[in-house]
Amino acid sequence: MIRFLNRYKLAVLFLLFLSFSVTAFAAPITMGNIISFSDVTVRTGEQVKSVLVVGGDAHINGSVTDELVVVNGNVFLSSTADVRDRVIVLGGKIIAENGAVIHKGFFQYGGDVFAISSLLTAGLIVLIMWLAQFAITAVLLLIPAAMVWLRPKLIGDISQAIRENKLKAVFLGILSILAGLTLIAIFSVSIIGLPLAFLLLLFLAVLAAVGISAVSLSAGESLSQYGNWQEPKKYFNVFLGSLLMALLFNVPVIGLMLLYLAIAAGLGGVCIKLFTAKATANNEDKEVKSK
Repeated sequence: MIRFLNRYKLAVLFLLFLSFSVTAFAAPITMGNIISFSDVTVRTGEQVKSVLVVGGDAHINGSVTDELVVVNGNVFLSSTADVRDRVIVLGGKIIAENGAVIHKGFFQYGGDVFAISSLLTAGLIVLIMWLAQFAITAVLLLIPAAMVWLRPKLIGDISQAIRENKLKAVFLGILSILAGLTLIAIFSVSIIGLPLAFLLLLFLAVLAAVGISAVSLSAGESLSQYGNWQEPKKYFNVFLGSLLMALLFNVPVIGLMLLYLAIAAGLGGVCIKLFTAKATANNEDKEVKSK
């Protein structure tokens, strides 16, 4: 135990030594690059490759061959400073003497670290939203074709049900979504119900994939009839419909609403198909019993 504590103390002392000497040793360790969380000084006549400083100031008297980046700190360029690439300062300012040279320009944002964090967070949110939009667009293009290839008759029957009962399909679909989300919320309250909530969510996702495929096929068939194309194949129709769905989804403001209505219509078509199949089976049983 005592040996372990001694090793721990030595490790802590070594880390403290590195933290205080990061400016002096950063360049040789990182092959000419300086990475520091404290103040950095590049002396006159000294040449380094690049400089990254977080939470400190950069005093440049020598030459920097690549970028000079400072976050939450200031840059001081003396008359002998020579930065051959760009200077980027976030949360600070650039102070340059006469004779200092920046070859490729500079970018400076003088807000504090909280403002910088807000900008980075906003940029991350925009990136996530763009990636989500791209992923949903890809799903809208790929899932219908896969569903038609796997179950062409089922998708065709649901598509026909949607075309014959448009308003009814949308109404039943909205009720199905609300009922499903309500059950998921109820199951999610308890730990025991979490697996049931996950299974129900997965079941709704599968039904939504089947329904959106049927909606795409129905939309494609309508476009084919409008264009007077002579009996195009089902794959061509579903491609037209899925392309239309993807384009409508990417319309600003109303895209999500249109996608919600399409999913609702698809789920409603699935419900109509299930009810119709059950009613047909009951009628057949009655006919068999009467005979």
